[in-house]
Amino acid sequence: DNSKMYITSQSGVVLYKNGRLFSIADTTSSIDHLRTVYPHQNDLLVGTERGLYILKDRKYKPISDIQAAINSIVSIKDGRVFVGSEEGIYEYVNQNNLRRLNISQFSSTNFINFLISRGNDLIAGTNNGLVIIRFTDNDYKVIRLTKNNGLIDLETNANSAFFDRDGMLWFGTPSGL
Repeated sequence: DNSKMYITSQSGVVLYKNGRLFSIADTTSSIDHLRTVYPHQNDLLVGTERGLYILKDRKYKPISDIQAAINSIVSIKDGRVFVGSEEGIYEYVNQNNLRRLNISQFSSTNFINFLISRGNDLIAGTNNGLVIIRFTDNDYKVIRLTKNNGLIDLETNANSAFFDRDGMLWFGTPSGL
């Protein structure tokens, strides 16, 4: 938010607040290759090259048996939290429960480079185009966008997406923005 931010570093996650850096993890509790961090309730979800962790009571604890790299963690308007990995998209239900979304039979479409949300829609940048997941009640619809829809490249770049003030989605690909 406007008063603080979490920063991933080689030594873990630190908190930047009021112009100062604060260690928020026990220095004996470390993990490598952090990629993303997401504040959730009173804890932090931490995505790494080797899976998903929770930073709780100043210690990193693995919270799933996902061993793939976690590239993105976001929430949608209704408060549900989603994790984008190199093996697909998971809904974070709680520390003991991740629910995998079935978005494609192709591994390249399940390789998630970024997640971004707009209302209750979840947009995933993959190695095989964009995927829009539109949630309604307890179900969802998958819409896949490819070169046939005007993309200049099917592969997207990691964590390279944002919505501008006019609601336009901008994202990076190896062939350009």
